[in-house]
Amino acid sequence: VALDKIPADVIPGIHADLISKGRNEDAANFLKTYHAITGELLTTLTVDKVSSNKSLSSGRTKVGESLNIRASIQNTGWITYLNSSYMPSYSSTVVGTTGQNKYMEAFIITSSGGSTNISIRYAAHVAGIGWQSMVSSGQTAGTVGQHRQIEAIKIDAENGNPKIYCRYRAHVGSIGWMAWVDDNLIQVGGDWAGTVGGGRRLEAFQLELYLYN
Repeated sequence: VALDKIPADVIPGIHADLISKGRNEDAANFLKTYHAITGELLTTLTVDKVSSNKSLSSGRTKVGESLNIRASIQNTGWITYLNSSYMPSYSSTVVGTTGQNKYMEAFIITSSGGSTNISIRYAAHVAGIGWQSMVSSGQTAGTVGQHRQIEAIKIDAENGNPKIYCRYRAHVGSIGWMAWVDDNLIQVGGDWAGTVGGGRRLEAFQLELYLYN
């Protein structure tokens, strides 16, 4: 039986212990069970905003779309990452750094178009500022030259077809990789990846595009 609340400062240690034992699925489920900041039990069920019978086990195919992603990293500057034609069975590119204790300051996602003509929109929660407005493909989310860390992100993929969606996850300081967020689901804890209100830096993220059959 899950406790109603646990000390938030023990969450990173428990998560790391599960990973070290090769229990990656349990580690991911653990992060979905308790709020990373408050330690409270997340009891809200995940609700599908598009179709009540769609699940992650549904048939999915390759999205004919290429994404260019650039990120500005603390003490490093801009780095270009190329993510193209995501497949569910492939690991997506890690945007940012892990294990270096560096925060992400800004990022830009550019869609190259393609058969699906996906429109990408995204936003960043920035230290000392909060949530910024959503921006479109090719625009900057976050700040440049202000030495402010991004703490959370939101990403939406749209083309007028509910079968298109994206999922993404964040790597956060003192926590590590957090659970995947699906832009077509109402998520427990919020429709964003990362943390809000805890002053924790977002160090990296992964993004995948899917097309349901």
